[in-house]
Amino acid sequence: VEYQQHGALDIASCSREEAVELMLGSGAWTLLRQRPFNSVPNPDVTPRDIFVSCFDTAPLAPDYNVLIEGKEAAFQAGLNALATLTSGSVHLGVGPGSADVFTKAQGVKTTAFSGPHPAGNVGVQIHHVAPVNKGDVVWTVKPQDVALIGKLFSEGIFDSERTIAVTGDELKRTGYVKTRIGASIDSIVS
Repeated sequence: VEYQQHGALDIASCSREEAVELMLGSGAWTLLRQRPFNSVPNPDVTPRDIFVSCFDTAPLAPDYNVLIEGKEAAFQAGLNALATLTSGSVHLGVGPGSADVFTKAQGVKTTAFSGPHPAGNVGVQIHHVAPVNKGDVVWTVKPQDVALIGKLFSEGIFDSERTIAVTGDELKRTGYVKTRIGASIDSIVS
């Protein structure tokens, strides 16, 4: 795989404008989602907070500990990069059995959740931690995307590798598969 070099950014000293420019230029901006409406955020709007749910309680959901394995440093770098984009805090929602990479992350506000689905839903977590009121804008991002953003800032490349869970009764083989964003599902389940 050959990567386009975007140039690494020193997260500790970069401005919000430099961070936005890197993410827009690399295509990583679309990994962010704005609430309300779950849309791609306007880069000119600074969110009140950014939320990351580090576990999923949905049926057949993957174990986020497995998805982030080997990407711990990139995950922390991604959290640091996200902090430059908000005027508020980066919030992590962790669940029972969440790995240290999530529970001991630096520079974030961590809240523990438990219970059945939808406890792992980022919208439920936002509601319990800091609800979105009229006029508020918050962003969400998934843990694997946080690591991708971290790698972009630290190495200057947009690495679209993704680990996914292939599950369901209809499949002959199930398990975790490494693939890339945009891969054909036929090539994964055949």
